[in-house]
Amino acid sequence: TFWHASACIVERSPAAVDSPHLFVVAYTESTVRLFWPKPRMRIPVLVDDAGKEIGPTSRVCNPSTKGGTSAAAFYRVEVNGRVLVDRLGADRNKYIVTGCVPGNAYSLRLIAVSEEMRRGTRTTFDESPSELTEIMLPESGKRGVLSRLACHFASFP
Repeated sequence: TFWHASACIVERSPAAVDSPHLFVVAYTESTVRLFWPKPRMRIPVLVDDAGKEIGPTSRVCNPSTKGGTSAAAFYRVEVNGRVLVDRLGADRNKYIVTGCVPGNAYSLRLIAVSEEMRRGTRTTFDESPSELTEIMLPESGKRGVLSRLACHFASFP
């Protein structure tokens, strides 16, 4: 005899976060101003034995459904591969990198991190890095001139 359980099984796990899109919105000889839209959460979709979806009908949750807050628990800002800010709050969507050296090139990356609480301890669940953004700051006393402009159109998930 084969018994088939019909009881509902509920599992609770944090949702993964989409990779953020990092933008340089302004810069000077010694600062870089960054901006990013708040990333969305990826919600797992449950399927039954026949492959029919039985979970949420939406695979992506906008931050506005969480009261306007971000899906990330916090952000980490990296400059030239080194951590500049380890725990930037989830309510933030801009940051100013200061102390840059005029005339130097910088590689910038933003990492969205989600966490969960288990037995009173925070555990990192998912880290989603942005694409690397590179900028060359103008030399001291020189004016910057736009020499190249590129625009890539892509649909965001």
